[in-house]
Amino acid sequence: MLDIRNLCSGHAGRLFGLSLASTAILACETSSTSTGSTDGGDSDVAVTLDSTVANDATDDVAGEDAAELPEGDVTEADTPAAAPDGPPAPKAYTGGTCPTFKAGKQSFMSSDLEREIIVTLPDDPSGAGVLFLWHGFGDTHSNFSAALGAQDISGSETLITVAPQAVIDPVSSEKLAPYKDLAAQFIGPLPPTWSVLDGPEPDIVLFDDLLSCLAAQYDVDLKRVYTLGFSQGALFSTRLVLLRSEVLAGAALWSGGLGSTGGLLEVVRFEYESPKRKIPVLAVAGGATDLWPNEQLPLVNFQTGTTELAAALRADGHAVVDCNHGLGHTIPADGLQWGLPFLFSHQWTEDGASSYFGADGKEFPKYCTMPAAQ
Repeated sequence: MLDIRNLCSGHAGRLFGLSLASTAILACETSSTSTGSTDGGDSDVAVTLDSTVANDATDDVAGEDAAELPEGDVTEADTPAAAPDGPPAPKAYTGGTCPTFKAGKQSFMSSDLEREIIVTLPDDPSGAGVLFLWHGFGDTHSNFSAALGAQDISGSETLITVAPQAVIDPVSSEKLAPYKDLAAQFIGPLPPTWSVLDGPEPDIVLFDDLLSCLAAQYDVDLKRVYTLGFSQGALFSTRLVLLRSEVLAGAALWSGGLGSTGGLLEVVRFEYESPKRKIPVLAVAGGATDLWPNEQLPLVNFQTGTTELAAALRADGHAVVDCNHGLGHTIPADGLQWGLPFLFSHQWTEDGASSYFGADGKEFPKYCTMPAAQ
C-alpha cells in the first residue's frame, strides 16, 4: 500500500499572483488543506499537489535496486507485433532508432524535440505493464513521480512508470499568442504546458513513441497500459482516452475532463469524440471550487468538465466511476488507496469489460458513483 503522505510537499497556496493575461493557462491551483483522519474511509483530508517541488522528492526516484537492461540501441523492427486477441501493436517510433531506457532521469527524442522523462522499473521489467504519469501545470515530472510513489507502484504492480516533462511554451499556442507581450511584461516566463491548448501534438506523438520504444526494449504487456494525470495532466489524459482508447487498459483522471465553455475566455475545451473502444475510467473532481485560476475568475471548471465527460462516456457504454470529493483542486488524502486498485484491476479487453459494472462500490467513498449494471 502506498503511503499517501508522499503525495505532496505540504505547501498550499497559489502558484503565482497571476494577472488576467495568464488566465488562459492551466495551473496546478491549490485549495486550502482540510484536516481530519487519514485512516481510510471517507477522509476529509485534502492532499495538495502544487507547483513547489517536494522537499523529499528527488530526481533519483528509481532506487538503487531498479533493474536495467544492457546498453544498446533498439530498432523499431524489434517492436512486438500485436497478439491476435489483444491490443494493436504500438505505432512505429518516429525518431528512427529507439534509445535504451534506464531507471531515473533521461532524455528522449520525439517530434524533433528533446524530452526529459523519469522512468521507474520493477525488479524484472521484461513483460511488465506501463503507467504514464502526467504532471500538473507548474509541477515537474520528478516531483509528480516521487509524490505518487512511482517506484513503489513499479515494485508492487510490476509496472514501468514513465513521467514526461511538459515542454510546450503556452504563449506559442494559438489561444495565447495575442497575450504574449502582455504576459512577458507583467508575469514573465510561464511554465510549459501539455498539448491541451491547441491540437494534441506533440504530446500524443510522445505517448506513441514512448510506448513503441518501451515495447521494443522490454516486450511490455500491452494489455496493461494505463494513464494517470492531475489537473492539466488529467486534461491531457482525457485526450488520450478520446484518441488512444484502442491501446489503453484504463485511465485515472484527477481534475481533468473536457474543459470549460462560457467563461471570459475559452481556455481548454475538447469536443467529445466517442472513443474507438470502451475503456474503464476513474473521473474525479473537487466540486464547486475545483476551478482555475480562482473562484473570482473561474475560467476552467474541472468539476463541470469532469461531469460532462463522465456522462458522455457512460452514454457510450464505458465503465466510469465518477467522484466529487468537494475539496477543490486537489487529490484527497485517501485517493490513491481506492483509485489505484480500480485502475490496476483492469486489463485490456476488446469490449472494455469491468467488474465495476453494477458493483456496490463499498471500497470507494460515498461521494463516488458506480457504473450501472449492464
